[in-house]
Amino acid sequence: ARGAGSKIPKGFAAVTNVAGGSSHLAVVHQSGALYTWGIGSAGRLGLDVTERGDPRADATRPTVVQALRSVPVLAAACGHSHTACVTTARDLYVWGSAASGKLGLGLSAKEAECYASLPV
Repeated sequence: ARGAGSKIPKGFAAVTNVAGGSSHLAVVHQSGALYTWGIGSAGRLGLDVTERGDPRADATRPTVVQALRSVPVLAAACGHSHTACVTTARDLYVWGSAASGKLGLGLSAKEAECYASLPV
């Protein structure tokens, strides 16, 4: 065995889905709550703009995605600079970098940073 055994923090045994991008993570709790954390550039964490006043701020610990707090999430996926999730109602939400149309919201301007900082 390598080192001491790991201990799952209280509450995290109830995680049903884990996803990782290039520099951010997302987990779905069995309650349907979605948490993200990591580097927040391009709005890839989907955190509410009122949290710390910057939708591109980093989060060092799992933080609930406020825009989806009343929407039970089934699964999440993380790309390089964007995130997506499917709800129990089978709705798809996407957020983060919209460059090259990768969010499916149409092509973005080539010379400006374009992103959706909240799930759409």
